Amino acid sequence: MEALSLIARIEDRKLEQLENETVTTKDKVGLSAMAMELHWNHYLYDYVAKGSFESGLRAVRDAPFFEDLPGECISGLIPGGGLENGWDIFKLNGFLTRPQRRKLMGSKRWVVHLFAGAEGHWQVMQLDQGETSVIELDIARCSGHDVLRDETWRMLLWGAKHGKVDVVMGGPPGRSLQHCKGGDRDVKSLKLIARMMWLYAVAQVGREINASGANVNREVAFVMEYPEGFPADQRRAREQQIQEAEDACRVPGRRRGPVASWDGTRRYWEQVQERRWNDQVGWTTVRGDVAFWDTRMWKGFQRELEMRTVSFDQGVMGGATRNQTTLGTNVNSLMALDEARLPDDDPAPLRGSQDYIWSAGLVRAITVALKFWDRDPRCAPRLCAMTAEQWKNHVDTNHAVYRKDCATCVMSRGIGRQHRRIHHPEAYVLTADVAGPLSPGLDATSKGTLGKNLRYLLIGKYLVPKQFIEEYTGKPLPAEVPKDPGPEPLPLTEEQQCDMDELFGDSEAKGILQLDAPQVEVIGNVTGEHSGWTHDEDAGDYEPSEPPGEEEPVEEEQVEEEGTGDLNVVMQSGDCKPPEMTFLTFAVALPNNQSGTVKRGVQDMVLYLQ
Repeated sequence: MEALSLIARIEDRKLEQLENETVTTKDKVGLSAMAMELHWNHYLYDYVAKGSFESGLRAVRDAPFFEDLPGECISGLIPGGGLENGWDIFKLNGFLTRPQRRKLMGSKRWVVHLFAGAEGHWQVMQLDQGETSVIELDIARCSGHDVLRDETWRMLLWGAKHGKVDVVMGGPPGRSLQHCKGGDRDVKSLKLIARMMWLYAVAQVGREINASGANVNREVAFVMEYPEGFPADQRRAREQQIQEAEDACRVPGRRRGPVASWDGTRRYWEQVQERRWNDQVGWTTVRGDVAFWDTRMWKGFQRELEMRTVSFDQGVMGGATRNQTTLGTNVNSLMALDEARLPDDDPAPLRGSQDYIWSAGLVRAITVALKFWDRDPRCAPRLCAMTAEQWKNHVDTNHAVYRKDCATCVMSRGIGRQHRRIHHPEAYVLTADVAGPLSPGLDATSKGTLGKNLRYLLIGKYLVPKQFIEEYTGKPLPAEVPKDPGPEPLPLTEEQQCDMDELFGDSEAKGILQLDAPQVEVIGNVTGEHSGWTHDEDAGDYEPSEPPGEEEPVEEEQVEEEGTGDLNVVMQSGDCKPPEMTFLTFAVALPNNQSGTVKRGVQDMVLYLQ
């Protein structure tokens, strides 16, 4: 009995030790996953596609437009209740009747108007027709319209996740602190703006993943109205001030100034570089003396989601005051409102107590723009196509910056494994990937049970220096097979030649209009020197060692000395020339793409190489 009890205690102790090690390993795996440096869009796609709560939190944490916000501004963006059952989420919102819930569930497009006001706009409600539903929310109408409530926020996120949200628009509160009078911004107003931006980000990803029917490949419209802050003339004066400060730090007539002192460097940073950096990246968001459109929150959102700003006076559109306003939008039709201003001598006051109410002309312009958007969504002009140099940099950086017009970025973004090409792999490295499933076909050399049910192909590429292969085999590498130039084109028949002459003209007359290139004679500075440089008087006494008509051959020693001038002293005598590389290709047929099967195929390649 004592032996049995001893064995039982030993087994219990081992079981407890195993459980502790399992928990420790699980924690290590979780920490390793958190340590992976992925773009915030990866987590956002994973959250929308799989509903992962952790991925949603990481997306909010890594979003560049939320980086300098207080923690309470981004709390609650990812609801803990989940977004699985839409009907149950709708039932939690008591301000919706059962027919309204059924209509929203069956609608394909939602026009979400946040902070719509106590009365709203009947022109916007005209968009509610057919498969489009308008959702106007404002806490002045009902306390249930508060987007800070978990039930209301979950309903909006559910529609955004399933690709139903077509428009997100509104004028957030907190407008009194937008006039750049100093102090700090209201945390609650920043929280509402953050929810508006996050709703658009989730809606955009939901359209790409879960859209169906007419919503496929459709952009989500975004319109945010807020006071302009600093007018355009003040911004131009500020840029002129920065340029004058930069010119004052330069020495006229010299390409490079003297060595800067510590005070000069600090002054140049404070007056020029720091201001330009803040204008590019954005100022601190909570500062009340900075316009919202110049904060890091908007600058990051504009840069990540490719937005535009449109500034105008609502007094031109029927407003009682001048009411300088800016729209942050991606709707191309609203670009026509840019710089619509009242004359300088107009007696209209600058501001009023009712500036938060949109003018009739602005409501009409937004309604017309959204009607065009519903028929044919056109985004604001954006830089989608890259130049050859930009594309080369994008590929060389291993697709670090996500681009919508890159197939590799789209296919490997947040869903499944990442498949990115490595353009500069190291030597003695085996790179493998799985292709398939392959369509069934007939292979004359693979009949019977040996080649049956092989649907996947494991491809391996082993990069090695050519010298290593030659020394290992004792034979030179075979020469590369030249490409087949292909068959020569057959001569045209007389009928075909006549047709070609009718379409493109007589081939004999093509060279008649060719003009001879004019002979250009360069007079003056032929050496390419800058005209502003002063002439050295001692240069007139210089006598060339060789006649001007002869060219001195380039010596190898001079080339080596010039080439090694910028290299490290230690590497000047070393072998710095990279070896010529070649590669070995492996192919293993697999019945499936499971981890165990792929592992056995990789092991076969490694054993062969060993």
